[in-house]
Amino acid sequence: MMRGRGFEFTQEYCDSGLKLPTRSTQGSAGYDISAAVDMRLCPGKMAVIPTGVKAYMQPGEYLGIHIRSSLAIKNGLHLANSQGIIDE
Repeated sequence: MMRGRGFEFTQEYCDSGLKLPTRSTQGSAGYDISAAVDMRLCPGKMAVIPTGVKAYMQPGEYLGIHIRSSLAIKNGLHLANSQGIIDE
């Protein structure tokens, strides 16, 4: 098990060739994360899209999932509850 803070793949996606979340630039506010599967989203419908990633945080921390504004504006995508909060 990973200690501290960071990401690793779930067992199901260990050998999938996916990339772990990364910061694209030194000044990035957060990490870029990808879908583990290709999926077609139909207008007006919701879908749960796996990432294949586990996140580890320090006690008292949480992980916030936010959509990039450009992705939302250009593609009309949004998170079902506006943001995701994953407790420690």
